[in-house]
Amino acid sequence: MRLLGTPTIEGDGRRTPPRGRKAWALLGYLLLAERPPGRRHLAELLFGDADDPLGALRWTLAELRRALGVPAVFRGDPVDISVDDALSADVRSISNRVPDRYQWASAYVLDAAVDTALGEGDHVRARRLVESLALLAARCDFRELVVRAHLHRTRLGESAALAAARLLARDIDNPGLDRLLDSASRG
Repeated sequence: MRLLGTPTIEGDGRRTPPRGRKAWALLGYLLLAERPPGRRHLAELLFGDADDPLGALRWTLAELRRALGVPAVFRGDPVDISVDDALSADVRSISNRVPDRYQWASAYVLDAAVDTALGEGDHVRARRLVESLALLAARCDFRELVVRAHLHRTRLGESAALAAARLLARDIDNPGLDRLLDSASRG
Protein backbone atom coordinates (compact mmCIF):
# COMPACT_ATOMS: atom_id res chain seq x y z
CA MET A 1 0.00 0.00 0.00
CA ARG A 2 1.17 3.46 -0.80
CA LEU A 3 -0.32 6.30 1.20
CA LEU A 4 2.43 8.87 0.64
CA GLY A 5 1.66 10.61 -2.62
CA THR A 6 -1.28 9.29 -4.61
CA PRO A 7 -2.73 6.42 -2.54
CA THR A 8 -2.73 3.01 -4.19
CA ILE A 9 -3.08 -0.62 -3.26
CA GLU A 10 -0.70 -2.75 -5.27
CA GLY A 11 -1.19 -6.47 -5.54
CA ASP A 12 -2.49 -9.15 -7.82
CA GLY A 13 -4.41 -6.66 -9.96
CA ARG A 14 -7.84 -8.04 -9.06
CA ARG A 15 -8.52 -5.69 -6.17
CA THR A 16 -10.20 -2.36 -6.62
CA PRO A 17 -9.21 0.55 -4.38
CA PRO A 18 -11.57 1.66 -1.63
CA ARG A 19 -14.02 4.36 -2.63
CA GLY A 20 -13.83 7.80 -1.10
CA ARG A 21 -11.30 10.02 0.62
CA LYS A 22 -12.41 9.01 4.08
CA ALA A 23 -11.57 5.36 3.40
CA TRP A 24 -7.98 6.36 2.60
CA ALA A 25 -7.85 8.65 5.65
CA LEU A 26 -9.16 5.83 7.87
CA LEU A 27 -6.61 3.40 6.43
CA GLY A 28 -3.76 5.81 7.13
CA TYR A 29 -5.04 6.48 10.65
CA LEU A 30 -5.32 2.77 11.46
CA LEU A 31 -1.89 1.97 10.03
CA LEU A 32 -0.22 4.69 12.10
CA ALA A 33 -2.21 4.28 15.32
CA GLU A 34 -0.08 3.42 18.33
CA ARG A 35 -2.94 1.54 19.98
CA PRO A 36 -6.30 0.21 18.76
CA PRO A 37 -8.82 3.06 18.48
CA GLY A 38 -12.43 2.66 19.60
CA ARG A 39 -15.15 2.56 16.98
CA ARG A 40 -17.07 5.46 18.51
CA HIS A 41 -13.92 7.62 18.43
CA LEU A 42 -13.30 6.77 14.75
CA ALA A 43 -16.96 7.35 13.85
CA GLU A 44 -16.97 10.79 15.49
CA LEU A 45 -13.61 11.72 14.00
CA LEU A 46 -14.41 10.84 10.39
CA PHE A 47 -18.16 10.47 10.09
CA GLY A 48 -19.56 12.87 12.70
CA ASP A 49 -21.69 14.59 10.05
CA ALA A 50 -23.29 11.35 8.78
CA ASP A 51 -26.83 10.30 9.73
CA ASP A 52 -25.41 7.06 11.13
CA PRO A 53 -21.70 7.59 11.95
CA LEU A 54 -21.18 4.03 13.25
CA GLY A 55 -22.89 2.61 10.17
CA ALA A 56 -20.67 4.71 7.91
CA LEU A 57 -17.63 3.44 9.81
CA ARG A 58 -18.80 -0.20 9.47
CA TRP A 59 -19.28 0.25 5.73
CA THR A 60 -15.85 1.90 5.32
CA LEU A 61 -14.08 -0.82 7.34
CA ALA A 62 -15.78 -3.46 5.17
CA GLU A 63 -14.71 -1.51 2.08
CA LEU A 64 -11.09 -1.52 3.32
CA ARG A 65 -11.18 -5.27 4.04
CA ARG A 66 -12.53 -5.89 0.53
CA ALA A 67 -9.96 -3.63 -1.12
CA LEU A 68 -7.09 -5.23 0.79
CA GLY A 69 -8.39 -8.75 0.20
CA VAL A 70 -8.00 -9.59 3.89
CA PRO A 71 -11.37 -10.32 5.55
CA ALA A 72 -9.92 -10.63 9.07
CA VAL A 73 -8.27 -7.20 9.30
CA PHE A 74 -9.60 -4.13 11.19
CA ARG A 75 -12.27 -5.92 13.25
CA GLY A 76 -13.55 -5.55 16.80
CA ASP A 77 -14.02 -2.68 19.21
CA PRO A 78 -11.49 -1.27 19.71
CA VAL A 79 -10.49 -1.86 16.10
CA ASP A 80 -7.67 -4.40 15.84
CA ILE A 81 -4.81 -2.64 14.06
CA SER A 82 -2.53 -5.63 13.63
CA VAL A 83 -1.97 -6.18 9.92
CA ASP A 84 -0.97 -9.38 8.13
CA ASP A 85 2.76 -9.55 7.38
CA ALA A 86 1.90 -9.98 3.71
CA LEU A 87 0.58 -6.40 3.68
CA SER A 88 3.12 -3.62 3.66
CA ALA A 89 2.58 0.12 3.74
CA ASP A 90 5.00 2.91 2.98
CA VAL A 91 3.80 4.95 5.97
CA ARG A 92 4.52 2.09 8.36
CA SER A 93 8.03 1.42 7.11
CA ILE A 94 8.90 5.11 7.31
CA SER A 95 7.26 5.68 10.70
CA ASN A 96 9.20 2.76 12.24
CA ARG A 97 12.58 4.36 11.55
CA VAL A 98 14.54 6.25 14.16
CA PRO A 99 13.86 9.98 13.68
CA ASP A 100 16.73 12.12 12.45
CA ARG A 101 16.20 15.27 14.55
CA TYR A 102 18.80 17.25 12.60
CA GLN A 103 16.93 17.23 9.31
CA TRP A 104 14.40 19.89 10.37
CA ALA A 105 16.27 22.68 8.60
CA SER A 106 16.20 20.75 5.30
CA ALA A 107 12.49 20.08 5.75
CA TYR A 108 11.70 23.78 6.28
CA VAL A 109 13.81 24.71 3.26
CA LEU A 110 11.82 22.22 1.17
CA ASP A 111 8.57 23.66 2.57
CA ALA A 112 9.63 27.18 1.55
CA ALA A 113 10.76 25.91 -1.87
CA VAL A 114 7.31 24.40 -2.46
CA ASP A 115 5.70 27.77 -1.63
CA THR A 116 8.06 29.48 -4.06
CA ALA A 117 7.36 26.97 -6.86
CA LEU A 118 3.61 27.29 -6.34
CA GLY A 119 3.91 31.09 -6.31
CA GLU A 120 5.72 30.91 -9.65
CA GLY A 121 3.07 28.56 -11.05
CA ASP A 122 5.59 25.74 -11.53
CA HIS A 123 3.39 22.82 -10.49
CA VAL A 124 5.74 20.17 -11.84
CA ARG A 125 8.60 21.37 -9.63
CA ALA A 126 6.21 21.93 -6.70
CA ARG A 127 4.95 18.35 -6.95
CA ARG A 128 8.51 16.95 -6.88
CA LEU A 129 9.38 19.13 -3.89
CA VAL A 130 6.21 18.12 -2.04
CA GLU A 131 7.11 14.44 -2.48
CA SER A 132 10.58 15.10 -1.07
CA LEU A 133 9.13 17.10 1.82
CA ALA A 134 6.57 14.40 2.62
CA LEU A 135 9.16 11.63 2.62
CA LEU A 136 11.65 13.56 4.74
CA ALA A 137 9.00 14.76 7.19
CA ALA A 138 7.55 11.26 7.58
CA ARG A 139 10.97 9.65 7.93
CA CYS A 140 11.99 12.10 10.64
CA ASP A 141 8.59 12.13 12.37
CA PHE A 142 8.04 15.85 11.73
CA ARG A 143 4.25 15.64 11.95
CA GLU A 144 3.62 19.34 11.40
CA LEU A 145 5.59 19.23 8.15
CA VAL A 146 3.73 16.11 7.01
CA VAL A 147 0.54 18.16 7.48
CA ARG A 148 2.08 21.04 5.53
CA ALA A 149 2.97 18.65 2.69
CA HIS A 150 -0.69 17.57 2.56
CA LEU A 151 -1.75 21.23 2.50
CA HIS A 152 0.60 21.81 -0.45
CA ARG A 153 -1.02 18.82 -2.18
CA THR A 154 -4.40 20.48 -1.59
CA ARG A 155 -3.09 23.57 -3.40
CA LEU A 156 -2.00 21.26 -6.24
CA GLY A 157 -5.58 20.00 -6.58
CA GLU A 158 -5.46 16.70 -4.67
CA SER A 159 -8.88 16.60 -3.02
CA ALA A 160 -8.11 13.91 -0.42
CA ALA A 161 -5.10 15.78 0.93
CA LEU A 162 -7.10 18.24 3.05
CA ALA A 163 -8.89 15.43 4.91
CA ALA A 164 -5.53 13.75 5.57
CA ALA A 165 -4.04 17.05 6.81
CA ARG A 166 -6.95 17.62 9.21
CA LEU A 167 -6.69 14.10 10.56
CA LEU A 168 -2.95 14.33 11.15
CA ALA A 169 -3.13 17.83 12.64
CA ARG A 170 -5.74 17.13 15.29
CA ASP A 171 -3.12 16.35 17.98
CA ILE A 172 -0.72 19.16 17.07
CA ASP A 173 -1.03 22.30 19.19
CA ASN A 174 -0.03 25.06 16.78
CA PRO A 175 -2.37 28.02 16.13
CA GLY A 176 -0.44 28.86 12.94
CA LEU A 177 -1.14 25.39 11.57
CA ASP A 178 -4.81 25.76 12.53
CA ARG A 179 -4.96 29.01 10.52
CA LEU A 180 -3.39 27.26 7.51
CA LEU A 181 -5.98 24.48 7.73
CA ASP A 182 -8.83 26.99 7.97
CA SER A 183 -7.45 28.92 5.02
CA ALA A 184 -7.14 25.72 2.94
CA SER A 185 -10.75 24.83 3.80
CA ARG A 186 -11.98 28.18 2.53
CA GLY A 187 -9.59 28.19 -0.35
